[in-house]
Amino acid sequence: MDAGLLFRLAVILLLCLAVLPAFAATTALVYQSTDAGLARSLASRLRDSGFEVEQAAHGDLAVGLSRRPALLVLPSARSFPLAALTALEQYLANGGCLLAIGSPLFEDLLVHYDGRWMTRSAAQNEFAKTPPEKLLFELKPGDEKLWQRTTNHPEFEERLTVRDGALASFVSDISGWNTYMSAQLDQPFGYGRTVTVFEARGDRNTPRLTVEWRESDGSRWMADVKLSEKWTRFALAPSDFKYWMDNESKGRGGPGDCFNPDNAVQVSFGLAENNGLLPKGAHLFWIRGIGITTDKLAGMRSPLPVLDTLSPSYKVYPLAGACSLSARADQAVVDRSFAMQGRFSGVTPVWRPRGLGLPDGALAPARFIPCVDAYGDNGEWRGSVAWMLVHFEGRYAGGMWGAIGLETRRLPDKDRDRIADLAGAMAGRMFSQPFIRMAGSDAFALSSGDAPAAFGAGCAVVGARAAARNVRPSVSLVQEGKEVTLLAGEERPVASGAMEKWEKQGLTCTAQPGAARVVTRLFEGGRTVDTLLQPVVVLHPEASGERVTTGHGQFRLAGRPFYANGVNYWPRSRAGMEPGDLSGSWLGRLRYDPEVIERDLQMLEMLRINLVSIQYMDPETAPQLVDFLERCRNHRILVNIFLDGGHPLTPDLPKVRQLIEAAGLARNPQVFAYDLAWEPRLGRRAQRASLDARWKDWIVEQYGSVERAGKDWGVAVPLTDDGQPASPSDEQITTDGEWRRMVAAYRRFADDLIGRGYGEVARFVRSIDPNHLLGARTGFGGTGQAWPVPMMPFDLASGAAHLDFTSPEGYALAGDLDNYLAAGFTTEYGRFVSGGKPVFWAEFGLSIWPDTLSAQALEGQAEHYRKCYEMFRRSHANGSAAWWWPGGFRVEEVSDYGLVRQDCEPRPAARVMAAEARRVDAAIRLPVAAGVIAIDRDRHVDGYAGVWVAAKDEYLARLKAGRRAAIRTQGTGTTSADCPAVAVGGVPWTGDNPPKYLNAEICCPEACQDGGTWAAIEGGTVRARRGARLRLRVAVTNTGEAKWLRKADGPGSVTLRLKMGETVVDASLPADAASLQTIGGVEVEISPLSGPASLELRMNCDGRGMFGQRLAIEVDVHD
Repeated sequence: MDAGLLFRLAVILLLCLAVLPAFAATTALVYQSTDAGLARSLASRLRDSGFEVEQAAHGDLAVGLSRRPALLVLPSARSFPLAALTALEQYLANGGCLLAIGSPLFEDLLVHYDGRWMTRSAAQNEFAKTPPEKLLFELKPGDEKLWQRTTNHPEFEERLTVRDGALASFVSDISGWNTYMSAQLDQPFGYGRTVTVFEARGDRNTPRLTVEWRESDGSRWMADVKLSEKWTRFALAPSDFKYWMDNESKGRGGPGDCFNPDNAVQVSFGLAENNGLLPKGAHLFWIRGIGITTDKLAGMRSPLPVLDTLSPSYKVYPLAGACSLSARADQAVVDRSFAMQGRFSGVTPVWRPRGLGLPDGALAPARFIPCVDAYGDNGEWRGSVAWMLVHFEGRYAGGMWGAIGLETRRLPDKDRDRIADLAGAMAGRMFSQPFIRMAGSDAFALSSGDAPAAFGAGCAVVGARAAARNVRPSVSLVQEGKEVTLLAGEERPVASGAMEKWEKQGLTCTAQPGAARVVTRLFEGGRTVDTLLQPVVVLHPEASGERVTTGHGQFRLAGRPFYANGVNYWPRSRAGMEPGDLSGSWLGRLRYDPEVIERDLQMLEMLRINLVSIQYMDPETAPQLVDFLERCRNHRILVNIFLDGGHPLTPDLPKVRQLIEAAGLARNPQVFAYDLAWEPRLGRRAQRASLDARWKDWIVEQYGSVERAGKDWGVAVPLTDDGQPASPSDEQITTDGEWRRMVAAYRRFADDLIGRGYGEVARFVRSIDPNHLLGARTGFGGTGQAWPVPMMPFDLASGAAHLDFTSPEGYALAGDLDNYLAAGFTTEYGRFVSGGKPVFWAEFGLSIWPDTLSAQALEGQAEHYRKCYEMFRRSHANGSAAWWWPGGFRVEEVSDYGLVRQDCEPRPAARVMAAEARRVDAAIRLPVAAGVIAIDRDRHVDGYAGVWVAAKDEYLARLKAGRRAAIRTQGTGTTSADCPAVAVGGVPWTGDNPPKYLNAEICCPEACQDGGTWAAIEGGTVRARRGARLRLRVAVTNTGEAKWLRKADGPGSVTLRLKMGETVVDASLPADAASLQTIGGVEVEISPLSGPASLELRMNCDGRGMFGQRLAIEVDVHD
């Protein structure tokens, strides 16, 4: 490190000790589980580590835990008595320590049922053999007419019959759902009966059946059961039914809520792909014996406790392809020489924060310590198989959990002995030694110059014998094999509950640009008791590289067209997090982990993924974002950044400035674009009510009065309770009717409102950063799909004048390839409404939960990706970003869209992305259109969703014939002189209503007096001296489809018109203005004023009428 960057160091060291409750000093309680041999070996190792060993069987474990042993050991953690779960949670909440071998924890809960011990699943199977106490349906021939079909594909052939006392269902294919709802039931449950019982079977192509109960408040509750070709009886308790959000109830589905049988009114059975795809083709299933019964397992249905890295099963991931194990260098739990060879199975945990860095303020409540890692045949990392979680704060403060995730039963005796040695070492480390809590640098990216970096460490004593300890830390910077000590702390006694701080300022060090490590070691009595390694990067003095631009309808990089082959990125450590743990970003100091991110980026690069889309919500996370961008640069990956604060209807521009400037984004070439809005929508009518005042203002602006608008629409304007105009109802924006013209006007209002908002945000962002592109993912629920229509997602046309590309989303695509290819019309639509700008599909993907390990489900996801990429390629899209990177359970959404396993092994869908990368890149050049498809959004109350349904078949036919079809309207290719004299809604343009193909925004008003300096007009008011010559200057944007002519041969010239009382002044444009073009510097002069005046600016089409936004300016005249 004798050359390179110089940076200044401020060193801070914090030490604290935790006060722990009293435990039975050295007692280890070993659960006598199914692996008696391993239990004996463990007992021996524990005695060698100084523990007194007690053992407990199934029925004694709860009592043993009540005596509060220093350590609980589970030699076969998959098995555990359900009756002891409450005692275990209480023990851990009191700071108890747990060592579990053979996770996932509680996979086989044991219950005492029917006089013997068995697994809970076996008890449930036994219980399900009992017929229902009461039948709900007799099911006689002809009763099939009492069941109502619900489906999203009514064209699929289906039959429902009753034969031999069973409902028999046939459907020719499935893509979404096909279910049968019973008639209304009058209190079907009662007398303490809460369990739904039925028998069912399916053909070979029907592996799953969905059951749904609806309550009287409209809430919906669903459960899936697995079918076989043999009759199976199922018994479903209320807790087996999960809340389905698409319903009319209010306040349901929250924590602790569940299906209430007392309020049940309807039941349905059928096929639904809510929790994973079903095989394509015909399906058959049969149901009989539908009834209810008393729950004899009521005390045995406790949910599994949530113990991070251990339980439930989504906290871990199956270990695959592991053939060697070795201790990590950045830990002091296990001897670093520990290694094993062989074939290993088991689980690996989803990584959690490791205590990296020394942030100001809050500290991480727990520290994850990976101890032993597994590797594949070629040395590829397969995950951690031995780990600890040390709790400093929160519910489990003072406790520790250790786990060895290996399946031990099939290992040879010598390997089982090694596992026992490993467990003994972990138990000894948990016994009584201090731990680093957080340590390293407060910056993951070290910069040059005078910007200081703080280094230090904090530690705590936790475990069974918490007491004062004498400890000392050291902190070093390691790069290219050379180590420089930054801090050598003196030894100090640290009393229980105390906090110590070591601090030095003004240290300097030199390092080369590139990768480095901050290594913290904790010493006690001359030996290293803990180690923590923080990866960092030393930044290059100046970022360099090509920036992405647009031109000729393409993204361009380094002078050539560029396909953005991307993925929405969160690290793998995001999987399996509880909703309450989601506050804060993965970029936050407490969660950011370069080791996880580096593995991800290496795999992304290998998969030919050249872009990641991320969220950037808080300026406090800027230092980590800088590190992430530098790592992306090293892997040739661009970053599409969602900026919180850029929403066009609720902008927070000061925050946008903070975000950009805090991370120095304006000068960073790794930034692909700024994503200004995340799936924006106006919402249902209750949410749209917040826009009612602006809706009224727009009506008056465009029609002159509310009454005149009602006459133009041919229907009464909806009114609020206080008599003010209200938005159309949800029914009116989804169902055609006499209100069609009113809905067309509301959609035009939305375009104007959103467009003006985007204009404000875009101008602000470009004033800070003129170097990067602007986009907004505009496809909530899937662009063009019917189900999101009541929420009024933004149209791709809204704000297109101000964005550099359009960003649809590709959800709800399913079925055969033609269904996917038809969605390519959306690519053409995005290209059309933006004037030929690139089209970037911001999201697409498919969840495979709960079948995440099913080869069929994984192949179904891969096939979905193949069809999506085929659509991207044949519609000549310019980019796409899959949803999303990390494989694993997303708890709050009950989904798994991930592309990569927790061991970084790509799922088949990710390999499709790699295979398709070159094909889509070669197809982005747009061929000349060989035909047109005419559209008219005003004809469809459901907006673009209706446009797509009306046009997709024609688009598909032309596509399959090899002829690209361009989109056009009656206004395409017209000018202000010859565009059709039609107003919004398809009625004649009278001059008192908004023309369909002419529209305008006016912004950036400035004023100058007597030839002086131009000054921005703030708040719509300008102060002028009495008698001064006042000039106004604005920018105007053509947001309509017709080209504005500066000077037409006859009617049709467009001017900026100023009205001041009876005075009218027309100002010529400096040039013609194409659709979506902005022209600045349009000036108009006002005669000297002797008193205050009200001005109005609006565009005028000579001989045809005025149009677009009205800009009002008040002039305050002073002496």
